[in-house]
Amino acid sequence: MQHLLDPVSESNTVCPARSKPNGVYRLVAESVFFLKRIFRAFRYRDFRIMWLGACVSTIGTFVQQFAQSWLVYDLTKDPFYLGLDLFLGQLPIMLFSLVGGVFADRLDRRKMLLYSQYIQMVCAFLLAALFATHAVNVWHILTLSFMVGVGQSFGGPAYSALLPTLVASEDLANAISMNSIQFNLARIIGPTLGGLAYTVFGAAWCFTLNGISYVAVIISLIVIKVGFVAPKTQTSVLKSMTEGIRFIRDREGLAPLVALAFCTTLFGFSLTGFLPVIVQTVFHKGPETYELLLVFSGAGSILAVPPDYLTNFHTLRFLRGSQRPGEIVLMHCGSNPDDHSSLVLGAHPERRQRVHQPSASDANARIRDIPSRPDRSQTQSRQSERESGHVSAH
Repeated sequence: MQHLLDPVSESNTVCPARSKPNGVYRLVAESVFFLKRIFRAFRYRDFRIMWLGACVSTIGTFVQQFAQSWLVYDLTKDPFYLGLDLFLGQLPIMLFSLVGGVFADRLDRRKMLLYSQYIQMVCAFLLAALFATHAVNVWHILTLSFMVGVGQSFGGPAYSALLPTLVASEDLANAISMNSIQFNLARIIGPTLGGLAYTVFGAAWCFTLNGISYVAVIISLIVIKVGFVAPKTQTSVLKSMTEGIRFIRDREGLAPLVALAFCTTLFGFSLTGFLPVIVQTVFHKGPETYELLLVFSGAGSILAVPPDYLTNFHTLRFLRGSQRPGEIVLMHCGSNPDDHSSLVLGAHPERRQRVHQPSASDANARIRDIPSRPDRSQTQSRQSERESGHVSAH
């Protein structure tokens, strides 16, 4: 019996039994801490709601994009019209995003986003009706692409300016990361659903699903609470745009970054846009192959996001020492003519000191990888202002 009371014997029997559970508990605790750190932006109710709405909306955008690009080339058998469709979708973003950034500083950003979603939803349902009745012509698609681009040119800047108001400044980098993740996640799910809907139900259902997806982001915009109050100003729109451009030029490192993002979008996005031509003329395959190429493109974008980027606030170095999260370039991750290569600038430095809210003008360079718009967060974050006006998103 004496050996049962021996401290040495007790340590030899009890500790091994406890060491294994302790190790498991420690592993679980570290895993929970790690996950909380990665997804810390989801602590904020409004950001969670907006993220879910934007994700659903962006998925719908890629469902339509799958069908639209394939059908334009299928109807015309001419790559020119496919390129023209892509160009007309992005032209309004290039022309009006600067103005949209100024308006996002002066108007209710939530209402701007809502009107943007209404325009895009109506265009999606119109396309669905045209395909369902077999009355569609190429000019219908081209015209509606331009109208969608107009909506995104104002919705994208508003979304970029709204995002920093949903989280604390120390979690802004993580929120941008999560936005990029949702965009590229939609790049996987969207083409998969698009290919399934196109094969089983027909092209009209691809556009219908996209129209329905806008309901999610509209509901999320109605539910969230936005604290930003647009200040009154006598400054002209042109002067505000000039000051926004001057801010980019004077801020160290921003001008080369914007130029790099612009070139990436200009020369890189066309490859994805012309995949229907490559699939049909080079591989002699159908929409299934096109779907696979789009899905793997999205999967690669997600895997390319380093864990460090998800957890390290200092990734955005120019945020250090700044009390205004608006003073950054928000680059959305993904592929949409709306985040996702438009430059969203605007406002004046004096106003930023009066209003303790991020300004669309001081920062919002939405670079396609943006969400909705709603598509601007990494160099990988590209193409997205079509889907981030969609709140990329969309």
